[in-house]
Amino acid sequence: MKNHMKIFTVLLLFAISSFYAHQNCYANEVLNINVSTFDFPPMFYKTPSGKLSGNIGETINEILKTANIEYNLSIFPVARSYMNADRGKFDILITAHHDRFLKSSTASSWGHPWTAGIFSKLPLSEIPNNEQELIGKEIIIINDWQSPYKIYKHLDSLIASKKITVLRPNSINSAIRMFDIGRAPLLWGSDNFYWNFNLLGIDYQSLNYKPLVTTPIVLWVAKKIT
Repeated sequence: MKNHMKIFTVLLLFAISSFYAHQNCYANEVLNINVSTFDFPPMFYKTPSGKLSGNIGETINEILKTANIEYNLSIFPVARSYMNADRGKFDILITAHHDRFLKSSTASSWGHPWTAGIFSKLPLSEIPNNEQELIGKEIIIINDWQSPYKIYKHLDSLIASKKITVLRPNSINSAIRMFDIGRAPLLWGSDNFYWNFNLLGIDYQSLNYKPLVTTPIVLWVAKKIT
């Protein structure tokens, strides 16, 4: 548990703004860890050099660098990244705060605010706010994204009973392309998706976005680091 406690202590100290007063506590020890996530520009993504970049990525780099922690970064589709975290294959997972990981990992006190919700050409008043309003609708949700479950608690049972139809692409860009060609009138995502709309050359001026969930992006530190 030594390495787990070191990483968690570093993150905790940073979060309570006393990090730099303690930055030398592990000065003579370099720790090499494995970090896993998925590409989510402009917040975080993998550079050609194999390191993190982006709005959040640069902050995480500074936290780990100052703590004398070096890392190897692996990028996977969301579903595989989460499955690997469940199986304890990585030391740190970068993603939002989801209850799914509480048994296997410890969430950092540090977090970056993030919202999720629905894109649609429908008027804002017609975008579903809850499960009841979602019934009978078709929606695109990236495979294994956990944020919809924060508001649609019984999503899986609604799908199983065919009360709603969910299309599950493996990436943000695939989801946006499916939405753009009309595969479904609703797209679950976040305001960060505007970056991807621009990248793909897809006009989003006629779209409405309704934020429905707020949860921080955190670092999940595996409890079984030895």
